[in-house]
Amino acid sequence: MTEINRIDAEAAVWVVRHRDGAISTAEQHDFDEWVRADSRHLGAFVRLNAVQVDMQRFAALSAGKQVMPGSDPEASLAPRLSRRWAIAAGIASLAAGSGAWLAWRSRGESYVSGVGELRQVSLADGSSMSLNTDTEARVQLSDVAREVRLTRGEAHFEVAKDPARPFVVRSGDLTVTAIGTAFSVRADRGRVDVTVTEGVVELAQVDSIAAAPHRRVSANQRAIVTAARPVEVRPIEHEEVERRLAWRGGMVAFNGEPLAEAVAEINRHNRRRIVIDDATLAGRPVIGMFRANDIETFAHTAAAAMGARVVEEETLIRLETIPAEQRP
Repeated sequence: MTEINRIDAEAAVWVVRHRDGAISTAEQHDFDEWVRADSRHLGAFVRLNAVQVDMQRFAALSAGKQVMPGSDPEASLAPRLSRRWAIAAGIASLAAGSGAWLAWRSRGESYVSGVGELRQVSLADGSSMSLNTDTEARVQLSDVAREVRLTRGEAHFEVAKDPARPFVVRSGDLTVTAIGTAFSVRADRGRVDVTVTEGVVELAQVDSIAAAPHRRVSANQRAIVTAARPVEVRPIEHEEVERRLAWRGGMVAFNGEPLAEAVAEINRHNRRRIVIDDATLAGRPVIGMFRANDIETFAHTAAAAMGARVVEEETLIRLETIPAEQRP
């Protein structure tokens, strides 16, 4: 158990003791001594005390687990605190287990980018966060933790090193944990895509008690996570990393992706949409780099390369195959 996890475990016990009712004078003295022993103790107690606890779930989570390290099972206080210890074990399992993080009452600072907007955010810990089009992220920084909840969209993070406060990005039931590294996370219709450009991150799925094993993802690796299958990690070439992150410069880049995928990507950056009426045309490969917010140029370039035509409507751009008899 790490030092931070040990402090959280001890703080969880004190939270439960206080919630159980008035504590004795001796317990209050012990608590005061514990708070004075380390400047991080009070912060951990306040943070854990703010959590809205589901007692039944905590009891299930803690079933069969040991009492916190450092406790004396023979101490006279242990028998009458057995229920408290069970609940505290549940609190600590959320604080320290499987990469999960406790939710604070404070909702943190929310950052949103609109459709077609790129946003650069400098965080108070020295890290930076770049938001791609139509993205929402909520940031919570404290003395003991750094957490970002990616509600939707895509973001790239350059994390300032701070071993005492791992940097955690949460998207759905996935946590991505780093100390000092650079990586991107994209959340799209139940799928989370993680690309690491520097250092190492650790992935964990925490939607159930029997969570899948943690997976490490290193620089020039990509992980794809869905609810239907295990985490898939594969190496990627540096050129692919550059293409995947071209959006940071306002561009989108393709290297043989089907036209349908390229259209879906550029549509993310624009309120006007491209639609393809022909399945064969939709499967044709696209190669090139385009301005993400210049949907008209993309449509006309793709049409010219594929022998198709563009039909422009007020809110749509249609790509249609030209019948053979109409081709020049």
